[in-house]
Amino acid sequence: MRFQQYGKTCQLKIGTADELDDILSLDESLWVATSAPSAAFRCDPRFTAFLDQNNSGRVNSDEVKAAVMWLLSVLSDRSHVEQATDALPLAALNTNLPEGRALQESARRVLEAGGKADSDTISLRDVRGFVDGLSLIHI
Repeated sequence: MRFQQYGKTCQLKIGTADELDDILSLDESLWVATSAPSAAFRCDPRFTAFLDQNNSGRVNSDEVKAAVMWLLSVLSDRSHVEQATDALPLAALNTNLPEGRALQESARRVLEAGGKADSDTISLRDVRGFVDGLSLIHI
């Protein structure tokens, strides 16, 4: 594990899937904080909403660890974690697990709905376009 100075604090720098896996065994005393308000993160609020499993308005270290465990379990090819891209080849999903198969099937439906049925890669833009399209449907 590598730590790097950011401002006045020393924080873990994660660059590979193996380093992401390492945080699962990281002692709690090495976390900068074991809980933080969801709004404090400089990222998409929809992402932190997924992390905040108990809807407390805070993301805690156990929720981060659960997300990491889930991510690493549904990927059979972890090399894409290291790439600075929001696209994921469908072949990278672990279809040996029911959840991985379900994700791959859902991704194929999203791609088909977006006119990309022949694509073997799904992007965040594809998913958001699909979700935004669903919100336009009124029952």
